Amino acid sequence: MKNRKVYPIIWSWPASTFSLDVYYGYDKNSKEITLTNSKLLNNNVAQLQLNLKHFVAIDEHGKEHTIQTFESPEILVVKGMSNGFFIKTLEEINLPVGVYQTLRFYVENDNNNAVYINGDIEKISELSSVDFKIKNDLVVQKEVAQKFKIWFDLPSFKWTSFFNPFTNLFKRNQKRTPRLVSSF
Repeated sequence: MKNRKVYPIIWSWPASTFSLDVYYGYDKNSKEITLTNSKLLNNNVAQLQLNLKHFVAIDEHGKEHTIQTFESPEILVVKGMSNGFFIKTLEEINLPVGVYQTLRFYVENDNNNAVYINGDIEKISELSSVDFKIKNDLVVQKEVAQKFKIWFDLPSFKWTSFFNPFTNLFKRNQKRTPRLVSSF
């Protein structure tokens, strides 16, 4: 009979990762909100790249409450929930008591792109802000600082969009009119 050494530490679960909630970014104190924009949904925009200056929450009375201001503009890529994409605030945000219906993202005039479900990319230059409606409104009952997990309701890409670079080789160049230039 042969003696075999067994090292049970190989199969043990590390104590620091005992809970998968930490791995998946779940925080019990964070509040999840879903944002929608009907113009983006109607135009089949699957992804946005925004040159973000700051963003605010707008309450039911139309008053803006600043959430985050950036010293220099930050590039924010917004994708839909079907991609599993969300934004999680690093610091806790303290909002006054009230009902919030909209998040407004203020952007610079350059470096803003919209990617459609078929993979087409359009530059958006004449844009000062983008409003997203909060599904089921955000109700703050106590003035307690909270973290937020922000989801965006945007359509997903068509699977045929991955073949666009190949099919574009066989198409003639056509002048396209921008779809989102004057819609905001």
